Amino acid sequence: MWPAVVILAVVPCLYKQNFLADYRLKAWLVCLLLGLTAPFFAQITNRWITRPAHLIAKYSYGVYLTHFFCIWFCFERLHAVLPRVLRLGVFAGLLAGLPLLFYHTLEEPLIRVGKRVSRRFEEITSRSKICRAGSFSVLAANCRESLAVLSLIKRQA
Repeated sequence: MWPAVVILAVVPCLYKQNFLADYRLKAWLVCLLLGLTAPFFAQITNRWITRPAHLIAKYSYGVYLTHFFCIWFCFERLHAVLPRVLRLGVFAGLLAGLPLLFYHTLEEPLIRVGKRVSRRFEEITSRSKICRAGSFSVLAANCRESLAVLSLIKRQA
């Protein structure tokens, strides 16, 4: 059902070449139509759809970060330089290539760094009696003897 909804929502917007004159209303209607039909979509189990969807999801943050630049560059800066078909080709290439580049040069290495830092933090906190008694120290902070209790916990660590 969802491909039909997407096609019915997008094709009328692309039918006229000068659809940008009232693009906000059309974009709003497309979003509204997709939002109203979302509860009727079922979980997709076809591998020919789920595999590309997982691939797109892997690079989706890069697409999110670069799509505005790609739109601006291809449809504003190159508007007077290249014909529409070539601009669409450049747009598709940039929209696929930049997220790939950013994922493998920035996002994936930084995810690995974050995992290493997180593992190191877990090792440190698992050895520390203060962190294991963290909830107790919060409770003790409300007592009159809290300073004595906290200093005792710190000395034992």
